[in-house]
Amino acid sequence: MNFPKWQEVDKLIFDFDGVFTNNKVFLNSVGEEFVMCDRGDGLGFNILSAFKKQHSWDLEILVLTKEKNKVALSRCKKLGLECINSIDDKANYLRDKYKDNKFNKNGEIQKLMYVGNDLNDLEAFKLSEFSCAPSDAHEIIKRNANFSFSNKGGNGFVRDLIEELLDLKNKTDDEIIKLMHG
Repeated sequence: MNFPKWQEVDKLIFDFDGVFTNNKVFLNSVGEEFVMCDRGDGLGFNILSAFKKQHSWDLEILVLTKEKNKVALSRCKKLGLECINSIDDKANYLRDKYKDNKFNKNGEIQKLMYVGNDLNDLEAFKLSEFSCAPSDAHEIIKRNANFSFSNKGGNGFVRDLIEELLDLKNKTDDEIIKLMHG
């Protein structure tokens, strides 16, 4: 399977921990959690937003996380992304949300790209037409992913995925500059 062209995707759903982060958590003495994210991902979303506008691309972007803390919500707010937290069953959430969408012959939601890294993403992978994982994803997830990237979660993986989806490597410098400046 070749990586899909942007026109083949209209739903881009991300897990948070292990995708936007390196799957590690820092705790202080009062129990506050801190995670490390890659700033390059932020620029990736700026590029994606400009591309969507330039091409009138109706792409829904959503972050689903099992976490109940506000770290994912805060990061997503900064990136301008919708984030739904406390989701224990991501596949069931997707089934409910997209129940009126077309499913392909394999029972997958058409034009849905799901991005995850751990076993709680497995059912969502199987429900998605396209699935992507970072290089440090659980082995079972990598085995089930349509596409596995060379970068680790929290280490430029999201940015690489965005650039691959937009086929940035085949754009001229002038096209990229125009995209960057809207």
